Amino acid sequence: LSGVYHPPSRHNCASPFAASAPPPGAIHLLPKRPVRAAVLRGSWRAFRSCIALMSGVAALHHGTLLPPSLVARVPHKERLVLSFVLEFLEANKIPAQLLVNGGYVRDLLLEKTPDDLDVSLCLRDCLPDVTVASVMHGLPAFAEARPELAVCDVQITTILSDASKDKNVDTAKIFVRVGEPHERVEVDVMPTIGEEYYDETDRVPLRDVRGTPEQDALRRDLTIGAMLLHVERGADRAASASATSAADSLQWTLLDFYGGLEDIRNGVLRSPYPTSKPLDQVWDEVMRTPDERLLALQLDIRPQVEAAVDSASALEHAALQKVWWVKVLRDDPLRVLRALRFAAKFNFQLHEAFWSAVPFALTSLQSKVAGARKYTELVKLSKAGRAPLLAFLQLAFGRALPAADMRLACLAPALFGGADAKGVAQFLSPSLVERPDSYDAALMRQAAASLPALLSEEEALGASLAAAVLACISTRGAAVDDSAVARKAEAAREEVARACAGLCASNEMRRAAETPLFCLHQLLTPPLAQGQHGIFAREAGATGEADAQIDADEFAMLVHMWEVLAMDKILIDRREPGHLPHFILALAHAHCSAASAATLERRLEQLLRPGPPISGNALGAIRSLPNHLRRSALSNLHVLCRLRNETAPLQDELQLGAYLDERCPGLVDSLTAEWYDGGMLRAPYAAKGAKGKKEGAASPKLVDDDMGQVKSGKCDEIGLTDKARNA
Repeated sequence: LSGVYHPPSRHNCASPFAASAPPPGAIHLLPKRPVRAAVLRGSWRAFRSCIALMSGVAALHHGTLLPPSLVARVPHKERLVLSFVLEFLEANKIPAQLLVNGGYVRDLLLEKTPDDLDVSLCLRDCLPDVTVASVMHGLPAFAEARPELAVCDVQITTILSDASKDKNVDTAKIFVRVGEPHERVEVDVMPTIGEEYYDETDRVPLRDVRGTPEQDALRRDLTIGAMLLHVERGADRAASASATSAADSLQWTLLDFYGGLEDIRNGVLRSPYPTSKPLDQVWDEVMRTPDERLLALQLDIRPQVEAAVDSASALEHAALQKVWWVKVLRDDPLRVLRALRFAAKFNFQLHEAFWSAVPFALTSLQSKVAGARKYTELVKLSKAGRAPLLAFLQLAFGRALPAADMRLACLAPALFGGADAKGVAQFLSPSLVERPDSYDAALMRQAAASLPALLSEEEALGASLAAAVLACISTRGAAVDDSAVARKAEAAREEVARACAGLCASNEMRRAAETPLFCLHQLLTPPLAQGQHGIFAREAGATGEADAQIDADEFAMLVHMWEVLAMDKILIDRREPGHLPHFILALAHAHCSAASAATLERRLEQLLRPGPPISGNALGAIRSLPNHLRRSALSNLHVLCRLRNETAPLQDELQLGAYLDERCPGLVDSLTAEWYDGGMLRAPYAAKGAKGKKEGAASPKLVDDDMGQVKSGKCDEIGLTDKARNA
């Protein structure tokens, strides 16, 4: 299994799968990782599924037909589309090969439902005027003329940028409606690409659009995505066959030039590389500058001349693998992120050559790849699930880069950031992780374990990033007090704010990343208790409940937590991104002392008790209440009722007035005496920032909604600064 894979000899376009011996060890290899995962999950259904996978995949190799069990996984509507395109090529005598490529083939072999149908046309034997565009433009009329093919409509859209057109990239996207009832299929169509040439400033290459299937596979970034399926008519197809029969009789031949099947079986990610070229030639093509050759020497990428043997040696193949992966990553640095994403998504191991090649792409990854494109890849990763997302973050923050590259200790600062909306580069700080080998991923996982399962991809991504960054700044077991953890939470918030800005992330991700860290900082920064808190605390203790016997400071902390966590919105299912109480407290458990974390947990349990619905309209029962204190009064009442285990609704003035008279006699008088001195509001309760008014003057009455939140631009959102709210 560990031997070097030697692909079959090169084939021409007319016969890309000519008879050849299968690669060493390709037959009867069991898909070890899927079976192990099934056994660990204890799932008999998953185990049986893996056994079925073995029977279909284990005997496959380059040039063999897909077994019926795998063909059956191709959706019928997509078989109809491919059969239709083949019929068009045959009717117009176009000698082009129809190939399915990329992730579609990979997912099919991994027994996943394939999507994103990507098709290539090999035009090598066609006349010069035959292009992808000319073929596509002939499809709509052909569909009209041949209704028996079950294709009722073909719409063609271009997906070419101006730069791509200038570089002669012949590509199209078509939307096909097939079957009855009609189903819509989206298909991306490209020619098989030969040689590619990149410049230093643009990720769109110059391309030869008359390449062979083998050349097209070589330009892919990973072997598991470099496999092709050659689709053609079956020998037993009858001339009068229906559209369904013709689609079902298609033959699917696997083209695996670079060992993708072997890598799937072994759970390894690596790039294809040209085994037919000598190392010296590839070296000269890839290592173009003295700096690159020096870095390659420092990373020991090329074996010493005296140690090298013949071109077929394992040592030379290992060097070819590293050198070619340098080209793959440098040509398109986003492939660094993609490789990590697939490693996390499929639970595959990255080949060690990847880490040797990464330093060559770091500068371009930061300067050449737009943050928005990184963000798209990160959201795709988050869609794969929580476990792949956390595995990715652990690789990004916890895997050390080769010591020869001293710019970054790990990949995270290069991955999380880019140019913001104003063109300013914003990234995580390079010094955020100085020693990746000491990165405590358990801290991140401990906090992330409390995230709700049903979060959007953006919110899960933002919250997980917050946990990962805080794990970089904080240290397990460090003797720090709450104020120190609060400062670290604020530093982490500033880090994720820069990263999200550089990624041009959605507001949902930004708030999901920043809000938990902001809330943790606020919860660990105790507010000053006011006289009104003491009054409510005494009222809470009047019932005799044991845990209601609290002082003014503790009551103030409960109100503070209520407002910081926006509990009023959470309890009515209007939670905003990032307001995740259990996750925020899990961050505290991971980074604070046990005593502090336990105190916060106890307070949250008290606030989560059943309580009454309280409407802002009911506050009219407190005649002396200033308008700008209405939100505060609602928070105090919510906390009071939960401490006293009271649940009777307080939704209008009559209900609140009766409650105050019967359950809290004297409370309003005590509050009025606390708020006012000689008819003027005391300094702690005076409206702040009021212009043209005397200090202590009451604000004009404002209109409240049914939750008691003041509809005025003069009132800040609880717990959010202007900067945070705008972000």
